[in-house]
Amino acid sequence: MISPPEARTRIGLAALATYAIVLLMPVLINPLPPLTDYPNHLARMWFLSGGPGTETVKAFYRVQFDTFTNVAMDVIAVTLGRIGGYELAGRTAIAASVLLPALGGALL
Repeated sequence: MISPPEARTRIGLAALATYAIVLLMPVLINPLPPLTDYPNHLARMWFLSGGPGTETVKAFYRVQFDTFTNVAMDVIAVTLGRIGGYELAGRTAIAASVLLPALGGALL
């Protein structure tokens, strides 16, 4: 028999999982999320993940990482972009930006 604290923990985890799925549905359903600056971020992720294959593009643009802030999306783009493509990297970044603050508040 399950004790009441264990039952509450299971119910809480099930509620959290349901909440996470509901939050991620717009990201999973829409091919291009309705975010005004997302196409610019997606283009940057394409570039960072090795997108420019021609010498013409490489002549005009180069990746230069200096010391600056707010580079989490770029780190995701470099690592995931080479594995699964820039679109996967973009969806992962959006999912993390939607899900992590909500889960952080719920777990407090």
